Amino acid sequence: MRVCTGCGIEKPHDAFNKCKSKRDGLQSRCKACEAAYYAANREARNAQRAKHRATLAGREGSRRACAKHYANNREARNAGSAEYHANNREAIKAQKARWRANNRDAIAVRMAGYVATPSGKAAMQRASAKRRAAKANARHEPYDRAELLDLHGHTCAMCGKTGLDDSLPRTDPNRAQIDHIIPISQGGADAPHNLMLLCAPCNMSKTDAPCYEFFYPKSVRVP
Repeated sequence: MRVCTGCGIEKPHDAFNKCKSKRDGLQSRCKACEAAYYAANREARNAQRAKHRATLAGREGSRRACAKHYANNREARNAGSAEYHANNREAIKAQKARWRANNRDAIAVRMAGYVATPSGKAAMQRASAKRRAAKANARHEPYDRAELLDLHGHTCAMCGKTGLDDSLPRTDPNRAQIDHIIPISQGGADAPHNLMLLCAPCNMSKTDAPCYEFFYPKSVRVP
């Protein structure tokens, strides 16, 4: 038991909040007095905290405290976040839809800037390939376009043109274009083993036909 310095009443230890700086590890005021004090001085305390956080020392202290809190409570926070999202899936979906509807111009500007970067361009190409495969019910395996170009030596598989570049305009004769050996519309997979490198003219002339129609004359094709 101990006496609260706020109300002067003797109370058990569990009626006091913990405080590491105190000798006995407990606040001098009981929980009820602490709550009443914070309620009566909320605005003044908030102003004082805001003033402190505006200083460099305050910002650094807040950053360290947040980092420590997240590190010590990562699993609990992840579990709580997962539970919240599972219980509020429709509300979160509606909230995101409202935000997108109210920020279309900002989203368009941000996406235009992102797509102009190499990483943004690569991400859009991967997403496009994945959508095409899903639409055709074809198997999709992730692949990196830059690695695929290096693997094929930046050389067209049909005409043998070298020095193909993936960053050139689509109609440039030296533009590297990735095509399917067996078209996904005919059961081919969107995977590295079913991909080849073509220059823009060869890819446009090939259209959606299987590659063997161009590599081999009709007289030597297997029926």
